[in-house]
Amino acid sequence: MRILIAALVVAAAGLGALGWYFKTEADRSAVECTTLRSDLEREQQSRHGLEEKSGSILAEKNQEIQRLTQKALELEELQLTAKALRDELAAKTELARTAQEKAEQLAAAVGTAAQEREKALQDLAQLRTDQDELVARFAAARTAGERAAADLQKAIDEKTVLAQRAAQAETECDNLKKELEKLHGPAPAVAGAEIEGLIEQDVGDGKVILSNLSRKPEVDLEFSVFRGGEFIGRVKISKAFENYASARVTYLPPGKEVMAGDIVTTSFPEKQ
Repeated sequence: MRILIAALVVAAAGLGALGWYFKTEADRSAVECTTLRSDLEREQQSRHGLEEKSGSILAEKNQEIQRLTQKALELEELQLTAKALRDELAAKTELARTAQEKAEQLAAAVGTAAQEREKALQDLAQLRTDQDELVARFAAARTAGERAAADLQKAIDEKTVLAQRAAQAETECDNLKKELEKLHGPAPAVAGAEIEGLIEQDVGDGKVILSNLSRKPEVDLEFSVFRGGEFIGRVKISKAFENYASARVTYLPPGKEVMAGDIVTTSFPEKQ
């Protein structure tokens, strides 16, 4: 029991001490709360003052920004106006320069026109002189033209005569060519059946022996000689027998010679 009472006494003492502690802490907390509340009120008052001051400064700043913006717009307008004035001044300067150039050109043109007028008067006088000279030359040329026309007619007459002579000479030339072809070409075909044969032998001195004649030829009959369709020359019969004969060469083109085995015939070459 004593122990219980002692414990209760100790507990009561502890509770009293604990109550005193809590009271002390509560008083100290109340003091701190009062202090904090005072500080908070001062802070709020200070903050309110700062907000009012900041608002005032912001309003002033906005007014300054608006003023500067207006000034910037005015400055930009002034710059545009200045640019327009510069452009107008440059255009007027260019017009003035162009007008001055035109005036100088006009003055030069006036001077040139005066010089050209003087030159034109000189040229006119020269033209009159040249005209008189040309009239005289025309008269001389007309006389020379009449003489030239007469000479031309004479030349035409002479040309006509020469043309007639040339035509006659050409005809004669054609006739001579035909005669020459007769002399240097194959022997002319003879009337009646053609006679064919071969060169049997070349005995020299322009003499040959003909054999395998299709019929007996006449003396002085002329044969054409061919080799493979190519004209070689001509031979004329000097002695004739039934199927062979002796003959002499009457024509050989340059570089040609008769040989044994060549064909002789009295027909035209196109029949070979």
